[in-house]
Amino acid sequence: MKVSTRIYLSITLVVYLLVSININFGKNKWQDVLESDAWGYYAYLPAVFIYHDLNFLFYEKVMHEGYFESRLAYEYRVGHGEQRSNKYFCGTAIMISPFFLTAHVLSDWFDAPQDGYNRMYILSVNMAAVFYTILGLYFMGKLLQLYSHNQNRIAFVLLVFAFGTQLFYYAIGEPGMSHVYSFCALTFFLWQTKLWFQKQAVAQLMWAAFALGLVFLIRPFNLLVLGTVPFLAGTSIVFRQGIKSALQQRKMLLSAFLVFSLMAGVQSLIYYLQTGHVWIDSYPGENFDFTKPHVFESLFSFRKGLFVYTPLVLLSQLALVFMFKENRFMAVSYLLFFFTFTYVLSSWWIWYYGGSFSLRPFIEYFALFAILLLWLLDRVRYRLPLMAVALLLVLLCQIQTYQYRYFIIHWSEMNQQKYFESLGHILKG
Repeated sequence: MKVSTRIYLSITLVVYLLVSININFGKNKWQDVLESDAWGYYAYLPAVFIYHDLNFLFYEKVMHEGYFESRLAYEYRVGHGEQRSNKYFCGTAIMISPFFLTAHVLSDWFDAPQDGYNRMYILSVNMAAVFYTILGLYFMGKLLQLYSHNQNRIAFVLLVFAFGTQLFYYAIGEPGMSHVYSFCALTFFLWQTKLWFQKQAVAQLMWAAFALGLVFLIRPFNLLVLGTVPFLAGTSIVFRQGIKSALQQRKMLLSAFLVFSLMAGVQSLIYYLQTGHVWIDSYPGENFDFTKPHVFESLFSFRKGLFVYTPLVLLSQLALVFMFKENRFMAVSYLLFFFTFTYVLSSWWIWYYGGSFSLRPFIEYFALFAILLLWLLDRVRYRLPLMAVALLLVLLCQIQTYQYRYFIIHWSEMNQQKYFESLGHILKG
């Protein structure tokens, strides 16, 4: 990665850390780092390393230790006969584990209780989220370099996605949620897959398989990322050649499948230790209904619409105008993936995904939208006005991030009236 991009990422890291310290490190502020789903994602770590209890019976004790207010308690356990399992997958915990173990050692050094829930443990989650967001941006930069040689434009795209999307909020405001970890793993998959089509080296396929296994362990829904493979290939000829090459090298393909299976199989091992079954329904009563998708609402509604609350993504779609002229295969394959993904995503029983800033499951795919924005910047005639609009959208996102954090933008029940009322807060200063 070029020096200018590294400098930018270093500055981004410093800003993320300073904001994290300001928001989360103060007295009692650290208690808000884990919220709702994050309790479940995190719980694997104390369960494995401290309590040795994969049925999570220690949770009641933790919630009465005096660290946390009862309003923060969240039931992430589901019953299976006499056993209990964690509703959430273990991938997020695996990624946080180096930071957790560091906090475990520091707790011993500073004579703090090694209970998995003191201040150092919880703040380690914030540090993990910042680290993986920056690492994901690094991978994004490497991916973008495969599409353009203009380092200044690449750095600009990284800038606007770091501060003009929900990456910023979920790295700092809700760092225990899975999205920034998925973003990192999924972006690495995109990068290695693109490299495979360019170099067809064994290493790229192995890394892509490893990344895909990690993607599955974090959010299995994101196996849909396989639908981006034709887009990443770039042309139908390259796509066919890449697939043919992989199929011809059976040992390599089998090795890649084994790497993926070993990664993905970690969750089955945990389920077996918990319940005696290698697979369970950890979301009982929560399902997809493909007869009632909410595609329009997912993209355009004032409740959670991606294009409403993350307009930078809408701006990036303008690249399709040029893409259809230059590379129809890429344009069509992108649209097929985007609308298939949105259709499946919007068919979930709670299509707006509860409390969230914008439609949070799209966060993982920001690198895909970054490719579009870079493509647009490389081809548009009036580049400076486009960049000015993008920076204005960064400002809007930062304002709305502040509003979301302080409940001016409601976490679930937004509508058109409430949206324009919140916009009025901007206009009034």
